[in-house]
Amino acid sequence: MIYPDPETVAAVGEDPQSADIPELHKAVFRWLETFVKSSDSTSERDIEELRQLGASDEEIAEWVNIASLQIYLVSIADSSGVPLESEVAETESALAEFSSLHRDRSYYHVRQPDTPQTKTTGTANPTGGQDGAKLQSSGWLSAPCAGDDYEKAARDAEARYGVIPNLFKAISASGRFYKRHQMVLDLLEHPQTDTLSGPLHALVRAATIALDRCDYFAATADSLLARTCDSNIKYSQLVPDPLATARTEQERVVLAFAEKLIRTPYKITAKDAQDFRDAGLDDKAYVDVFNTVSLQCSLDRLANATGVAADSRPLLSAQLAS
Repeated sequence: MIYPDPETVAAVGEDPQSADIPELHKAVFRWLETFVKSSDSTSERDIEELRQLGASDEEIAEWVNIASLQIYLVSIADSSGVPLESEVAETESALAEFSSLHRDRSYYHVRQPDTPQTKTTGTANPTGGQDGAKLQSSGWLSAPCAGDDYEKAARDAEARYGVIPNLFKAISASGRFYKRHQMVLDLLEHPQTDTLSGPLHALVRAATIALDRCDYFAATADSLLARTCDSNIKYSQLVPDPLATARTEQERVVLAFAEKLIRTPYKITAKDAQDFRDAGLDDKAYVDVFNTVSLQCSLDRLANATGVAADSRPLLSAQLAS
């Protein structure tokens, strides 16, 4: 879906739906716009349209993951004000280095045609049963077949969180891929610096989930707030307008920035970082907040776009949940 030649890029322009490109490509552009702007409005119909135009579940899973990771990178770049890497691939050595970063995509799961394409609740047996049967569906994409990598990753996830997350099951059967999502969840469990307080971190994460309308993480948001905040604030209170719940100037600044990063990241300027300093928060706290928002957004959109049902308990690591 990435057009390497300048002529095609120019032809597509800012209106892909009017461009002379395949209908599948147009559908992907439509789906991506929904994914970025309002992932909570995605439905199984969006996935089915891509299938009818020739896309496999394997390809769709790859697009979902790429879009999610790209949102994370764009949010980080916009928030930090980093300069463009205009000369990053202008030499043969740089291009060779980029080529070496390519990873085999075969680990994305292949759709099982007899698996129902509906949301499910609860968690599936990681081994697929005594006879090694296929796993049940988890969301709108088919769940992977049982295998050694999946079984190991599932045991690891259960040990960490006390549950095998439905989100993991909806994306890939590879142990390597699960580890990436476990790393993101582990990073989200704590402030990543020593200058952002636990309550502020929990509030910004819960507010991000609310702004993304990602009910998959609602139980996790409530658990975080209950464990770290000294108030009775609930996820449901944040959904209408997180900024309205701010009680201090620091909370107001953090929540306003989180909303801006989610809605209009391209409008972030150095003033947003200065607002943190004016409220008594340093640059480490600013970095911590935009990392938290960016990471949470990438997972929120994954959950929304795959239609995965919420787990029966919060996605907190076992030692933190106990």
